[in-house]
Amino acid sequence: MKTVHGIILIDILLALSLGFMFIISLTSITGYSRDIFYKARDKSGELDVYEQRALTSHDAFHGFSVKPYGNDREEETYSSSSIMFTSIRVLSGGNIDSVDQHALCSVDFSDDSVIGSYEWLRNRNESTSTYSLNVNVRTYDLPLAPTTPMTDLEVRGDIAYVSTDSNAAALPDIYIFKLGDKENVKMVSSLNTGPGIDNFAMAGSFIYAAVPSTVGQLHVLKQDPSHNLSLLSRYRLLLPYATATPALGSSIAYDDGIVFLGTEKWAGEEFLAIDIGDPFTPVKLSGVEIGGKVGDIFVHAGKAYVSGADRLQLRSIDVRDPSSPLFLSGFSPSGWQRQEGKTSSLFEGRLDFGRTSGGYNIVSDAEAFTFARSSPFVDTDVKSADISQGVYGIISDRLHEFIITRQAGREFQIYDHTMSASSSLQFSLPTLPQAMTCYGNRIYILSHTIPAIYAITITRNYTNI
Repeated sequence: MKTVHGIILIDILLALSLGFMFIISLTSITGYSRDIFYKARDKSGELDVYEQRALTSHDAFHGFSVKPYGNDREEETYSSSSIMFTSIRVLSGGNIDSVDQHALCSVDFSDDSVIGSYEWLRNRNESTSTYSLNVNVRTYDLPLAPTTPMTDLEVRGDIAYVSTDSNAAALPDIYIFKLGDKENVKMVSSLNTGPGIDNFAMAGSFIYAAVPSTVGQLHVLKQDPSHNLSLLSRYRLLLPYATATPALGSSIAYDDGIVFLGTEKWAGEEFLAIDIGDPFTPVKLSGVEIGGKVGDIFVHAGKAYVSGADRLQLRSIDVRDPSSPLFLSGFSPSGWQRQEGKTSSLFEGRLDFGRTSGGYNIVSDAEAFTFARSSPFVDTDVKSADISQGVYGIISDRLHEFIITRQAGREFQIYDHTMSASSSLQFSLPTLPQAMTCYGNRIYILSHTIPAIYAITITRNYTNI
């Protein structure tokens, strides 16, 4: 009899346990279903707003705001007491994978949700937690000779474009690679244009290259849908007088049918606007004498930001009328006599600028700068940091500055927008870096000393407060 009672008691306990588990599962499913319901309701509301927005004029429909998004897009947001809808518009036209010139950066490299998604909008103003950053580096070894001198990098999706400046005339000077999931790399195509490439800009299926050659400082290339490359034309700058030494191309940017070409210091103009509406027949529209080598050009919204090796190491030039450029403002930090403007970038109105160290480091002569406003350059708006081995790439997102330098063991550095030393994080790369770009929520770095690309992903480790 006792055995029977024991079995009944076990059955009762088992039944209660199963019932309790069922209740927990049902509660969890109910909560999950409720979350899905609310998301679906909000999405339905967003679509209703979008449809209404499409049928009304911008002036007639209220609740919208437009602000810069990344390097070359606009974020258009409608908000009310119950919903928020965000859309992204590419300023230069075309689909997002063939956008003109600029790298396609995420608004927050450490946010692995889909930018603009419901989750991102809900969490964009985090106030209940703090976080630390974790950096993961993936190495893509390129199938090139170990001594290949690589110069520039762009990435679109899983396709990487790499330029070189080899001493061997027979070798290609631009390569296209496909980056695999397991760090494997496949060479898709290459092209030998002749003298090598220092810098290039992309616009759809076209590639515009700055070439250190006396026979043609601008090369216009085209890729077909299979990424096969062809050289369409070369453009040579005319000599200002018969005995002048020809120019050497050093930097390039593209914007709305115009190529902006920078050169080494020479007897002529170092910053030029060239119409490439007909890619077979480029036409010079104007030029500006800089007085030194142009290290980098970044063009956005009708303004060109020119990094140079003269007294004004950073210039803002109005190029809305490329046939008549207008100087707007300049920046001349201490140490300009021995340091060179190297790189610049613009992100949602924030302008970043980096320069070389000049061979030795003086702490008071900073190498990294960030301006809260892109123009004019106002000293009270600038924050800076001493980067002892110079800055070879600098970009930002909504929270941080990301810098590559040739300081051993600290080749990749992260700061917040104050650029204070207390906010800095340093990470080691396998070799010294050459150039930096980004696509989505990844940062890509081209090696200076070996044929390799480093893909950096950044995640947040949250701590509730």
